[in-house]
Amino acid sequence: MKTPFNVCLVVLLVVVSAVIFMIEHGSPVPRKGLQPFHVTDHHTSQPSIVSIDGSIFSSSLAVTSVSQRREGDCIIILVRQGIMRPGRRSGRFHLDVDVSNGIEAIGYENAHDIIWHR
Repeated sequence: MKTPFNVCLVVLLVVVSAVIFMIEHGSPVPRKGLQPFHVTDHHTSQPSIVSIDGSIFSSSLAVTSVSQRREGDCIIILVRQGIMRPGRRSGRFHLDVDVSNGIEAIGYENAHDIIWHR
């Protein structure tokens, strides 16, 4: 009798943990969900910088994080969104990306959606 109850309790805890993780960590924003979305090349600066600015289209969501990672000669940008709450109210983001050291392109979410290239 206790075994089914314990299994249900564990499943419930896993589901609640997953929901809390998604609320806190946020989900990726598709590029179409960013309006406006601006990429500015500051090629005269040293080191070379590309600025990326945007806003989440939905007024009830906020930016939870903006990250970048390198894949070969491409920098991949990812913006995550979450529910607005105290301390997390802005739907806007700004990111300066250093494009020196052999960087040839910047992609959004993956290397196939190129938003900037030399």
